[in-house]
Amino acid sequence: MIFVYSFLPSLLCLLTFYFLDNFKLISPKRLLISFLLGIFSAITAYYVNNFAFSIIPDNNIFTIIIAPVTEELLKTSIILFYFKKNRIGFLTDAALLAFIIGIGFATFENLWYIHNFTETNMLVWLIRGTGTALLHSSAVIVFSISYYFLKEISKANFFIALIPAVILHSIFNLPILPIIPKVFTQLVLLPIIVYILFTLSEKKLKLWMEKDFMADMELLEMIKSGNFSKTKTGQYLAKLSKNFPPLVKVDMFCYTTLYIELSFLTKGILLMREIGIEEPLDQSALDKLNELKSLEKEIGKTILRTLNPLLPNFDKKMWQMLFLKDNI
Repeated sequence: MIFVYSFLPSLLCLLTFYFLDNFKLISPKRLLISFLLGIFSAITAYYVNNFAFSIIPDNNIFTIIIAPVTEELLKTSIILFYFKKNRIGFLTDAALLAFIIGIGFATFENLWYIHNFTETNMLVWLIRGTGTALLHSSAVIVFSISYYFLKEISKANFFIALIPAVILHSIFNLPILPIIPKVFTQLVLLPIIVYILFTLSEKKLKLWMEKDFMADMELLEMIKSGNFSKTKTGQYLAKLSKNFPPLVKVDMFCYTTLYIELSFLTKGILLMREIGIEEPLDQSALDKLNELKSLEKEIGKTILRTLNPLLPNFDKKMWQMLFLKDNI
């Protein structure tokens, strides 16, 4: 019962955020993996913090400086991995993944507190559990937003994005601030911030879909009509592959065509989800994804990099392929 009281508000927040996502950008499987990674980061932090405290046994320094740095480094490293692997396409999935990683971290931390303290007052555990979960989730969300916008503007810097997350964690740990006002402030502000993020992200997602959907459809029509070579993409591909062997040229053309088809398919799925239609993917989508993976190996990384100009918003297109894989 204590455990339920500790996590009920956070779980309700998570469910609310998940159902606010009309496009269901993240599969339940990936949410579960992120939750487990959050727990793993907390276990790692436990041993790292114990070692750090044995070297610097000052409670104030540890609570305000060392713990926020080590814990945020571990949690945000998971989000960084997702960004680097193109697993995050929009603010919506960045916020959801950050929240579930924070919940996972807090789960282990709260279990540790429940195991080591004999307090039986349910209100205390409700405040304690909610505060811990919201702290860890808020910090990772702040990092995700910072990194996302840095990435949009220029080349993102992990340590610059980490600073506001560490500062937030440090402020929460300050002993001069009462715990109840801190928890209630987070309870009010976090849902508002995430709701605004979801709204902005969905607007951006719709604009991206509308723009890229028409471009992909035009390219597919040109390919099917045999006029692909007349397009800018076809002309660039012909010029690019001029010095390559015939088989490599064929692979490059097949790779580009498959990418466009799968990109078109992804946007179709997202558009249907927006109006509440869940369309299961058939075997042909999986076959195309497997063929694309096989072509990547055949072509090689060097040639793939030269194909990037053919695929505007390449990171988004990589995200689309992973989105399809998650939904098959």
